Amino acid sequence: MKDYRQAEEYFEDSLTLAHSLNKRNEEIEILHGFGKMYIELGDIDQAIHIFNEGLDMAKTSRNSKFEGIFLARIADAYALTPQKKQ
Repeated sequence: MKDYRQAEEYFEDSLTLAHSLNKRNEEIEILHGFGKMYIELGDIDQAIHIFNEGLDMAKTSRNSKFEGIFLARIADAYALTPQKKQ
């Protein structure tokens, strides 16, 4: 069984360290992994939140590769959400 709590702590610690070292590309990659973890956990709302945070960071860093990746991940995450009845 995967220890997601421990992984979450590692992601948080890594994100804090990358931020303190002003390593934007590393922060972006960490957010990508963090969001993927939430998808695996089935926490789609949290994944979307993390992917949007990564998208914003990719835009401000002018990282078009990750802009595209985050947009695709957000679309995939929304596809996993149950359709709301109107």
